[in-house]
Amino acid sequence: MLDASAAPDSGIFVPESRIGFWFLGTETWATRVIRVALKDLDRLIPEGHRPRRPLVLDAGCGQGKSFLPLFEQFSPSRIIGIDFDEHCVAAARVAAGALPVDVRRGELSRIDLADRSVDLVFCHQTFHHLTRQQLALGEFYRVLKLADCCSLPNQRAPTSIRGLFACCFATRWMCSAVPASTDR
Repeated sequence: MLDASAAPDSGIFVPESRIGFWFLGTETWATRVIRVALKDLDRLIPEGHRPRRPLVLDAGCGQGKSFLPLFEQFSPSRIIGIDFDEHCVAAARVAAGALPVDVRRGELSRIDLADRSVDLVFCHQTFHHLTRQQLALGEFYRVLKLADCCSLPNQRAPTSIRGLFACCFATRWMCSAVPASTDR
């Protein structure tokens, strides 16, 4: 996730508030919010389609609080975490510790990965920060392998976003874990 100190006039994202940046670093965020989203995602993956030892893209990895829960839920071979905010990238590298996580600073509208190279895209509470949402969705589609999954839980997503997802991912199945508190 992004904080208010990172290039606010870059035009590619809406910065996180100071209190939001603080909250994203808490254990409550990791234990209550991320783990619930990952369980929702796991529940939505059709039986028999869960990739074994997947390569996971944590798009908008923030401070890296999702790394350990992702390993516990999906046993990935590796996680690639991408965030635009340099402070988040530094914190995420520390959070990765000895886990097989490659943390990169980058834009989600221009992901430096090969086509069809990842099994799962986890973009948790990041999408509403992006100003180039269509480009990011296109990138998620491009880097996903066939029959794999993308989760974009986002409490502020407009109702019409599901239609956009269905359109963008028409030839690949996609599940969108949405917090229960969202009015859908």
